[in-house]
Amino acid sequence: MATEVLSSVLVPVHNAGPYLRPAVDSVLAQTFSDFELILIDDGSSDGCLESVSDLRDPRIRIFRQEQRGAPAALNAGLARARGSVIAFLDHDDLWLPGKLASHAQCLSQHSEIDLTFDWSRMIDENGLDLGLPSRAWVGTISFEQLVEDFVVGNTSAIAVRKNALDKVGAFNESYRRVYDADLCWRVAALRPGNCRAVPHYLTLYRRHTGQMSREWREVRREWEYLLRQVPGYAPRSVAQILPVADSNMR
Repeated sequence: MATEVLSSVLVPVHNAGPYLRPAVDSVLAQTFSDFELILIDDGSSDGCLESVSDLRDPRIRIFRQEQRGAPAALNAGLARARGSVIAFLDHDDLWLPGKLASHAQCLSQHSEIDLTFDWSRMIDENGLDLGLPSRAWVGTISFEQLVEDFVVGNTSAIAVRKNALDKVGAFNESYRRVYDADLCWRVAALRPGNCRAVPHYLTLYRRHTGQMSREWREVRREWEYLLRQVPGYAPRSVAQILPVADSNMR
């Protein structure tokens, strides 16, 4: 029988270049050590996994698959995850050392919370702070508020209970860019007040020219489609918030 760890960290990897090793190092530097780190190589062709080949940490597990996109890679990681809490880290982002400890503390203190997210700061290709912090949300956030304004910001800021994912299902692989918002909204629709901000800047979100999220036309197309699915997420009226959600994406 597999031993359960408290946290599973999932990193989808595709041609990560020089960014993968710093991302992995930021996980290994966590003050909270009870985790497994699952790297899912999604058909990389640049040899980026060689940058972590010297690491002998038994918490690291590496799997490979043909290229199918980040949500499919994350789902492959979910299928192998042994933790009761799942945290996500994009291969080019970084965590500050207190990230996992802060999320674990929040979830331990609040049994009613299914999903946590921390604040993010944007960095450039060289890791320099761009002076662009995410919105500093404090406390819980409702399904409607999260649809109106996706203050979570990015996948790397999220940690979620595995049993909540068991209820809502895995990432929707038809979304290539807004799969994190889709998952968060489905979790938020489970029960009132089950999403909470961890009020610290713990995620460094990297901006660089190779990011898929910079393909704004495609992001916009997926976002518009996702908003049309919102009424099916929860048995409540959301018609009045959809125009606000749409305008916040413009």
